[in-house]
Amino acid sequence: MAIAKTDIEKHVADFLGWTDDSSLWSNLEEARLERILDMGYRMYMQPPRVQQDIPPHRWGWLRDTYHLQLTKDERSYKMPSNFSFVVGPIVFSEEVAFHSNYIQQIGWGDLLSRESAYGNSQAGCPQFFSINHQPATIHNPASSSSSSSSSSSSSSDSYTEQVTLGSTIMRLYPKPEKAYKIQFEYEKTATSFGSTSLGPNEWDDLLREACLAQAEKEVHDTLGVHYQSFLAMLDELIELDKKRNPHTLDNIGKMKPTYDRRGGEDYDPRHRHTVLKITHEQQT
Repeated sequence: MAIAKTDIEKHVADFLGWTDDSSLWSNLEEARLERILDMGYRMYMQPPRVQQDIPPHRWGWLRDTYHLQLTKDERSYKMPSNFSFVVGPIVFSEEVAFHSNYIQQIGWGDLLSRESAYGNSQAGCPQFFSINHQPATIHNPASSSSSSSSSSSSSSDSYTEQVTLGSTIMRLYPKPEKAYKIQFEYEKTATSFGSTSLGPNEWDDLLREACLAQAEKEVHDTLGVHYQSFLAMLDELIELDKKRNPHTLDNIGKMKPTYDRRGGEDYDPRHRHTVLKITHEQQT
């Protein structure tokens, strides 16, 4: 069972010299505690570099697999509420010979430009996708609301699908000419500390040290022994995470045949293996 937020609050309150009875905390103390826990949680979810020449580690337990059923002539799809970004490629679930390429990610503006240039009525096997994170709210000046709505509805080539604010949309080009099944991995978002933390039980101590390190910085204006303890735990848990959740290869679906310029069929070179020849000297 993941560690509860209330348990972390008591640890931090004890470090700060407060009572562990939350009903006696003032509004200012509660706000200060919430700020410390949010900073600690962000450091826990997005840990710093352990070695300067190696990029920061991304937790494998934050990844999830998503299976999406594409519908004929539908180009926009709502992503899960905890979606952050796509990890690795998007592949077709079924093994079909002409699926020789992955669906490639491009910018949102680039995708809309393709629709404008080639016509968004074009249908076929999707080749590109883009992600659009909708803001929670959109401010539309009253003076321009009527003109903007009329201009968007008058053009059949503009992006007119109605989406929910605060949602994340995946848009494909060209739009599917038939039903397809695709799958991909994505990283889950976790921007705030809820009632319980994300992560395996073995990570509980790391989260506690991350929050205590931020409390230590709040009091002494510098990172100290709790941060050093956090880094030591982090190094060990990164190695454990790599074993439990190895990096996704560039193909999470079935191997798909590709064709070279000579017309011969070959398989993805990432799945080839090297034959190791071992010889033994003749015993005398």
